[in-house]
Amino acid sequence: MPTRWNSFLFNNVRCEAPRDLRGMTISIRYDRYKPASAPVIYHEGQRLGSAEALDAVANDRRPFPSF
Repeated sequence: MPTRWNSFLFNNVRCEAPRDLRGMTISIRYDRYKPASAPVIYHEGQRLGSAEALDAVANDRRPFPSF
């Protein structure tokens, strides 16, 4: 289940990164000629992965605790 710590705003769209971004300064690379393509997230030259549009429905509630 995604957490709120891996989300950011890019081109007025809330996105989710594949990792925790707390305290990081990231670089975003994207194809400006294909705006629907997923931006790729980098930190200190290392590729962290592709971002996706935030799923607001999946993120509107806390996950159920597992026992």
